[in-house]
Amino acid sequence: MFASLFSPSSRLLGLMILVMLALSACAPKTPTPASAPIQEQPAPANAPPTPTPATPSINLLGPQRGTMMAWVDGSTLVFVPEGVFIMGHGGEDNPEHKVYLSDFWIYRSEVTNQQYALCVAAGKCSPPQAESARKRLIDRAYREHPVVGVDWAQAEAYCQWVDGHLPTEAQWEKTARGPEGNLYPWGEGAPSCELGNFNDCVGNTSKVNEYPQGKSYYEALGMTGNVFEWVADWYKAQYYSESPERNPLGPEIGEVRSVRSSSYLSPLDDLRPSRRFYLAPDQARADLGFRCVVESPGYYPPFCETNIYQPLPGTPGQTGSSGSTNNVSSTNVGRGCGFATADISGGTIQSVRSDSLTCTAASETRVYCSGPENATGLVTVCVNGDQGTLPTTTGTCPPGYTPDPSDPTRCNYIAGTQTGTEITCLDTNCLVPGDNNSGCGPGAYFDTGAQRCVSYDRPSGNCLPGYTFDTQALCCRSDSGEYPGCFSTEQCLPGDSSSGKNCIDFSLSMGACPSRGGSSGCAGLSLSACLANPKCYWDTSLGCQTR
Repeated sequence: MFASLFSPSSRLLGLMILVMLALSACAPKTPTPASAPIQEQPAPANAPPTPTPATPSINLLGPQRGTMMAWVDGSTLVFVPEGVFIMGHGGEDNPEHKVYLSDFWIYRSEVTNQQYALCVAAGKCSPPQAESARKRLIDRAYREHPVVGVDWAQAEAYCQWVDGHLPTEAQWEKTARGPEGNLYPWGEGAPSCELGNFNDCVGNTSKVNEYPQGKSYYEALGMTGNVFEWVADWYKAQYYSESPERNPLGPEIGEVRSVRSSSYLSPLDDLRPSRRFYLAPDQARADLGFRCVVESPGYYPPFCETNIYQPLPGTPGQTGSSGSTNNVSSTNVGRGCGFATADISGGTIQSVRSDSLTCTAASETRVYCSGPENATGLVTVCVNGDQGTLPTTTGTCPPGYTPDPSDPTRCNYIAGTQTGTEITCLDTNCLVPGDNNSGCGPGAYFDTGAQRCVSYDRPSGNCLPGYTFDTQALCCRSDSGEYPGCFSTEQCLPGDSSSGKNCIDFSLSMGACPSRGGSSGCAGLSLSACLANPKCYWDTSLGCQTR
């Protein structure tokens, strides 16, 4: 019986079946419906209509000219598309020629004191060389001014910290002049004090976003005036005549680095962004800053903390913008010819600052400020008294954050939340960005084709150096306690003695001066008050007199 079942013919048939099964097991597998691409087939004429898919296709256009992106340090990047542009303007060291550049993202404005101070606090940047430049890092009046007093290596170190580098001369000039080689960033029109800070229009640095009318073809600000800017290249006078046509990087070696732009002191003849300058790389100046290029930006995890929105400071006794409040208050007690005084309660005065007035501590509790007659300026006074009572109503946290139950001035990140906005600070008021990046978070841009925020791929948990990824909270936690966006009241460098003090912002108005011939405006002033008043001088016999 068994033999009949396994006759030669049946055995041959079984063997053939086994071979066919083995071959089918080795053949490439047909994709399952879940993984196979869906092929659209024409429906029969009498078939019922097929329902329209609920999810439409996404049409990504990618970044275009004018596309902006919030970056991880609170700055704004602008996109410069690939292509050929006209470089140079017929000078001995800048003959006109055409250059092709790949696309890149560049800071819309120079790096600010506020941003650079954060890198110093993270231990990744060294403070500016000059004492005056170091003081600006912690001076509220200069937080939105460009950082100055840094050499080439310090500028490059900051750019590397934010995952970028200094722009090449070609990248900087294309950003400033556009593809057709405009004479000035704004076009061919003559310079004026409404377009930029130069030729002593202001006499000092200004905020990096102060002159939107002077923006370039690619929406960059401050490409002429305010401060000179370091760029990546070594300087060589003949380089334009021998440089490659595509993505020039500058000479391989050199002794001096290229410097571009102009400053608040520059005469009209030096304002064309095609002009080239140079300095030794270890030099630093009070009118020299920088901006960065980020060629491949990507998504960064949100920061674990930020500050609550605060209103602008107002009347005496009102606290500052960053949420830190206390029992410090002021009372205006007197004013005269070009001076005013205020008594401070809540502790002993530790520091006095002003954006436009000359102020000192006349005693442990009294502030003396001098300035032009009838002038009004913002004064910041810090004391070393007790912290006082924190506010119970402080404002609103940005999307993706919730108030800290132990500190109502702080906001904590909600784990797993996709934040759509990034806090930035304007003057002393913290605002949510509007048109610049359509509310997209850092490392993302608004794609006009998809009508949504789009970010580049980036490794999960990648934080700025000086920040550690919190695997439970899914955010970047600062090793120093400082975060981008809104800052603590003093935003001090590590070890600065002013950290942790109570501070108050208030306006102080100078008094009017009598006629030149009178002496009542200066008579009776103390020696220190007399010498601080530009309208007065000290006579050893008569005391304080009017000039």
